[in-house]
Amino acid sequence: MHLDTILGLITEREAAGRRTADQIRAEITTLASELTRIDADLADLATTRGTLRALAATEFTAEDPTVISSAYQQILAAHEPSPGRSGPVFDRDAPRRSARPAHHSPA
Repeated sequence: MHLDTILGLITEREAAGRRTADQIRAEITTLASELTRIDADLADLATTRGTLRALAATEFTAEDPTVISSAYQQILAAHEPSPGRSGPVFDRDAPRRSARPAHHSPA
């Protein structure tokens, strides 16, 4: 083999190694960014869990095991029969309204 051929092979291998190293560095940057985002999400979830436990501890530790939060009590009150009515607030036999607007085809 001629010296120029060997040096050419070394140059090609070096270039390939640099390209691979650059690709790996780019992947490391992407992964580090994703890891930072995930770590922040985990910290937020831990904070949420702690806050929820602190709030729930006061709600669920009463003598009466029913939920005592005002929001839950308001929901229950909304579904209780009104004075003079024997059934629930909602009427199961009433026609249901579609959640989607009616579609009109062009004339």
